[in-house]
Amino acid sequence: MHDIGFWNVRGLNKENKQKSVKWFMHNNNVGLFGLLETKVNSAKVNNVISNMCDGWSVSTNCRWHSGGRIWVLWNPALFVIQFLEYSPQLIHMNVCSRTCSAQFHLTMVYVFNGVHEREDLWGALKRIADSINGPWAWAGDFNYVLSPDERLGGQSTVLEMDQFHQCVSFCGMMDITASGSLFTWNNKQIPEDRICSRLDRFMVNASWVGSLPNYTVYFHPEGIFDHTPCTVSDFHEERRGGSFKYLNMWGKNDQFLGYVQDIWDQWVDGCKMFCVVRKLKMLKPKLKELNKHCFSDIENNAGVAEKCLVAIQQRLSLAPTDLVLLMREIEASKAVKELSQARDSFLKQKAKVRWLADGDNNTAYFHQIIKGRLMKNKVLQVEDELGCLQTDSNQIQSAFLAYYKNLLGSRQKTHPVSVTVVQRGKCCTADHLSILNREITAAEVRECLFSIPSDKSPGPDGYTSGFFKDAWPVIGNEVCAAVLNFFATGKLLSQLNATIITLIPKMERPISVKHFCPISCCNILTR
Repeated sequence: MHDIGFWNVRGLNKENKQKSVKWFMHNNNVGLFGLLETKVNSAKVNNVISNMCDGWSVSTNCRWHSGGRIWVLWNPALFVIQFLEYSPQLIHMNVCSRTCSAQFHLTMVYVFNGVHEREDLWGALKRIADSINGPWAWAGDFNYVLSPDERLGGQSTVLEMDQFHQCVSFCGMMDITASGSLFTWNNKQIPEDRICSRLDRFMVNASWVGSLPNYTVYFHPEGIFDHTPCTVSDFHEERRGGSFKYLNMWGKNDQFLGYVQDIWDQWVDGCKMFCVVRKLKMLKPKLKELNKHCFSDIENNAGVAEKCLVAIQQRLSLAPTDLVLLMREIEASKAVKELSQARDSFLKQKAKVRWLADGDNNTAYFHQIIKGRLMKNKVLQVEDELGCLQTDSNQIQSAFLAYYKNLLGSRQKTHPVSVTVVQRGKCCTADHLSILNREITAAEVRECLFSIPSDKSPGPDGYTSGFFKDAWPVIGNEVCAAVLNFFATGKLLSQLNATIITLIPKMERPISVKHFCPISCCNILTR
């Protein structure tokens, strides 16, 4: 699909601005574009469109507000648009791409400055939200920020942000992966008086993320304007097979310990630690088999089980003493409870929401968190050490590798430890040495492992602490023996000592390789 975009041009009567917009749309492969604050008389709209994009269609809200605050331009060869609602602050439409199967609702927005006038817009968006069934996006200039860190200089009132937050939350909207300029507007003043704000946004609902997950946002340099133009593009990435990850719901299944026991009863030759590592590897195909047979499409199965229970109870209301129906109700209730718990466990683990109480299960909320995380877990472009912008996935990887190789340097020889120098500083007392040298017990190993929250991210082997807790009756003795063997010999297998390196952004909109912080995630048995 061709790009879509928008731009607050703050007047479009001058020829130089029309040329700038024309150049931008042409060079960014735009097929649908919103122009805000055009200040063009309605009688001149067609002339301006002919100068910028002859052959395109246009719809404005000139009838609802003088000066045409919002224009929607589109290439009819690329898009079919059905306009559903107009107001002074929005144009709401249904968009269908002619070049692919993409279809979605789009609301182009330009918000008034007055607090009371904005209330009309928030009410309209909430009303539209009740009628939406499918992907939906907001695009435009919202005229104020969602949080204080989106403004540099000047002030934003708490009331303004709260009203915006409430509308966003009610409608289930979220920002998607964006790059380019963090601040989308500035007042073009000298540093002492300069004000920068993130006023322009492209927000979507959870259905958009599920149906159109590869769309990303880019805010371009503003040029001679005070607002940055925005484009939304379809970002294609190579799909890779997912790595193994233990799901805590597996441990609640009646067959789980049997699968583990089958592997643990097998003979493996090697040291105690190698035996554990080897058996963990052998167990992975078995757990995938368990997942396929018992947990495949868990969300749909939970819903089907609930409908089945309702159907039985409806029949039972007509025949309350029917023994067959009573037994079926008991079985159906058990199935609903087990499948619902498994579904909620799966969604919580995937969403990584640890602060939510067990009783506060909200499937839609979990889905929104999961999809929001997936959108943010992408690096679409980054500047390397030399300031060159890299957009290809392989080039992005190379940029990070080069940066950390230069930062950490090459391997150097270590110098021998001088006991004489060490003894000049503070040394351990005999009591300290006694504590450090005392024998570690199996009970301490178990206590330490069980203290790790079950939803903590696993290391490269994919096993969470939840697995070790669930399988402890079978694997506990061997795991303790392997850990105690390490304390006795000081040797740790490289397979167990592996880590996953993850890059965490240091700021809201990272630009350079320097704006990420690496963290390592170890296997549970090495923590």
